[in-house]
Amino acid sequence: MKNCSTHAITYSHRRKAKIDATALADAKPTADSSDNGRRTFIATAAAVAATAAVKAEIKNVDGGLAVIEDKVAPNRTTPITPPGSKSARHLYQHCTACQLCISQCPNQVLRPSTDLDHFMQPTMSYERGYCRPECNRCSTVCPTGAISVLDLAEKSSTQIGHAVWIKKNCVVINDEVECGNCARHCPVGAITMINS
Repeated sequence: MKNCSTHAITYSHRRKAKIDATALADAKPTADSSDNGRRTFIATAAAVAATAAVKAEIKNVDGGLAVIEDKVAPNRTTPITPPGSKSARHLYQHCTACQLCISQCPNQVLRPSTDLDHFMQPTMSYERGYCRPECNRCSTVCPTGAISVLDLAEKSSTQIGHAVWIKKNCVVINDEVECGNCARHCPVGAITMINS
């Protein structure tokens, strides 16, 4: 209200209208009013869900290791699903999109899907972080079994996907500088640098 330069927003106390007791007793909710209430609820829930999905995309998380620059998610033909989900099909059949796994992901690698076929179900995206090997929160909070419970040993040995090296983005080749960041930051030591 203070910031509105045209003073279009004001605040005042609402006066209570006097209600006739007999009119109140005779009044019954109509089917139209309950349908409107349902429509309003569904529209509001959809708006909140869409806003949550957009905000999850906007968050900029560093993954705990390196500075993550703004990157665009690649067009993947196959979605990446959380460890313990067994398969995308299993996840989609059992997930109720309750958002518990997404809310528990410390690096926000799990995000709500914006795909209409699997709207608000979890999908993994590594543009702003990575899935920590020492974390299994998503599997412990899933109430439906869409993500099976994995202990930390199982989680660290579960292959989620595979890394792809894009030659045109490599500074060692393009800028002829020494780097080695990929080997230093790989949490499982899967990358070894060799001198050629």
